[in-house]
Amino acid sequence: YGESIDVIFDSPTNKGGGLSSSCSGILMDVSLLGINPICNWIKNDQLSIYLGANAELVPGSTLEVVGVQSWNGFSPIVSSIITVVMPEFPIQPIVMVHGAGVVDSCTPLNLWASTYSPRPLTFFWSCVNNDQLDTVLRLLSVDSIHFPADSVVLSQLPSNETFEI
Repeated sequence: YGESIDVIFDSPTNKGGGLSSSCSGILMDVSLLGINPICNWIKNDQLSIYLGANAELVPGSTLEVVGVQSWNGFSPIVSSIITVVMPEFPIQPIVMVHGAGVVDSCTPLNLWASTYSPRPLTFFWSCVNNDQLDTVLRLLSVDSIHFPADSVVLSQLPSNETFEI
């Protein structure tokens, strides 16, 4: 899912009567758009909605456009329901995992993921070559992992082995 949504009208509009970047003057309900979304008219027939942090708008969601009429003002002001569709070219989040490359029996295991995404993400961890560690990691859905050096999890793992997390 992307950072913005483009709304294309079938004919030029009055841009909702103004040039404000406030989405609340153009859309009936902005609650799914996140914190401080911005609505910007690109052309008389194209509105770009830039989602704010923690946006919950997804394909299939609907938005009601209000206060928009034809550019020449001859048509009545109407409201229109639009349905959000999947982007033509979805942007995949980029995730990086940070931590020590080598951990021994005296070192804690600290891993954390960082990402850029306009949406909140849920993280899932796994170990592809050790079922015991995989079972523990799959219980975690946070962006960081910390196991002290003396933790039960680490003490039960075979030494001198490489784990792919």
